[in-house]
Amino acid sequence: MRAGRDPELLIRFQFSAPQRLPLDHIAEFVTEEGNPHNTRHVAEVELFISSPLLGEGVTLVGTPGVGSLATSGTAHAMAYLPRCDLGAVLVDAGSSLNHEDLAVIQGLHETAIPATVLVSKADLLAPDDRLRFVRYVERQAREQLGMVVRVFPVSTRGADVALTDAWMADYVQPLLANHGEAARASLHRKTANLRELVVSTLASRLDRARGAATRLEAARIANAQQKFEAASKHIGRIAEQICLPINDGLPEIVRD
Repeated sequence: MRAGRDPELLIRFQFSAPQRLPLDHIAEFVTEEGNPHNTRHVAEVELFISSPLLGEGVTLVGTPGVGSLATSGTAHAMAYLPRCDLGAVLVDAGSSLNHEDLAVIQGLHETAIPATVLVSKADLLAPDDRLRFVRYVERQAREQLGMVVRVFPVSTRGADVALTDAWMADYVQPLLANHGEAARASLHRKTANLRELVVSTLASRLDRARGAATRLEAARIANAQQKFEAASKHIGRIAEQICLPINDGLPEIVRD
């Protein structure tokens, strides 16, 4: 979902050209009733709406639910993680946190992406029960993953829509207001995380060597680490350039 002047759908198919349709056609493509077993071969559905909550360049992506009837849901969600700058994991207020939810939260953390948990359908719970559910999710993340995760109850019904508005105002909007710096920080986290994973994997593989090659392997590790240090700095410089506003330096270029 992204901002657009006119509300519409963009349907992308696996084997045919995309189609643009009014929003009221969405159920024909994304529900089991309208598109049983994905017989229409839909690859992706993009929504364009006019909303003040969707700032310039902001895109909200909903992946298939983890642990759902869509067998590829978890894999699809996990595969999308490296492309995110912020992750929101929805947990149904009528159920509980499961292993797949914890895996996604951990995956967000391991790919250096800020994560928050949203307790959906919070209107089904009394205020005291909402607080208990939030504390339960926070405790599970702390005990199972060793992480501190912010948890927000949300709803789309009645007066409890205010819960969702509070999440947007207190958590999302500050990030959007500072999205340039957030994007740079996200790139730095991802490149640093990538470097650490590569160096760690290389060192682990080289450490398996035994016998007479031990000193040689140690030298290779040191040499590889130096190369990755240089590569990491180079990637960081590229990331900085990518994040610069497009008009940076434009007046100088025009004068020249």
